[in-house]
Amino acid sequence: MPESFLAEAKLAHRRGDLKCALELSEKGLAQGSELSSAKRHELWVLKSHCLSALGKWLESVRALESATQEGTISAEAEARLMMHRGYLMGSLARYSECFALLHRAELAARELGNSKLVAETLWRRGLISIFVGDYAMAEKCLRSSAEIALAEKDRSLEALSIAGIAKNLMYQERYNDAIAKFEEALKIFEETDSAFYIAVAHSELGNCYMFLGETGKALQLLESSAQVFLENGAMPNYQVNLAASATCSFGAEST
Repeated sequence: MPESFLAEAKLAHRRGDLKCALELSEKGLAQGSELSSAKRHELWVLKSHCLSALGKWLESVRALESATQEGTISAEAEARLMMHRGYLMGSLARYSECFALLHRAELAARELGNSKLVAETLWRRGLISIFVGDYAMAEKCLRSSAEIALAEKDRSLEALSIAGIAKNLMYQERYNDAIAKFEEALKIFEETDSAFYIAVAHSELGNCYMFLGETGKALQLLESSAQVFLENGAMPNYQVNLAASATCSFGAEST
């Protein structure tokens, strides 16, 4: 059945099999009028997520634009589109557009009384705030996101928010504090069987250990996570890992 493509694509995306999730999304969209406009909207958004993780950000933006054309969408779906588009603008370093869209998405989510959507938006705003060096705003957004996720019993979002807090600490060179938080997030990723995010946590831990001079431990974590990224087509993550591994290996040879 056409709707099975959406369910299977969601499962593939959840376990981090990006290439499979993208393929299933495209197969679902190829069904044409056999799917409702709401389901096609979900498939376009999921396709956008996959393309973004694969480093194809402009194609990801176009997928979101296609999602807006799938008939009338709910106020919640519209807020989510603003959130996703805002985050993508951040990935493209278009920060003014990014923060404007995320602000609008947060306001819309609050008006809808949708706490989980508020938390998802804050998580994304927190991550982009790290990249622009606004660590105080990142801390505020990510802690709020984690608190809401805990209250809503959304373990996946809670782990992502905690990992965001850890990343914020890492960017401030507080590596030991960051490691403790990444380990906290990792436990939840393991509980929820989130293989891709387990690899992400390992990669981030590897970077922390590298900066602490523990090159052996760092290389082990970086190499194991790089293999997961390569298998799943997450080339931006893979390339970052390769660069970190090369730096780590050079440091080990120099000592």
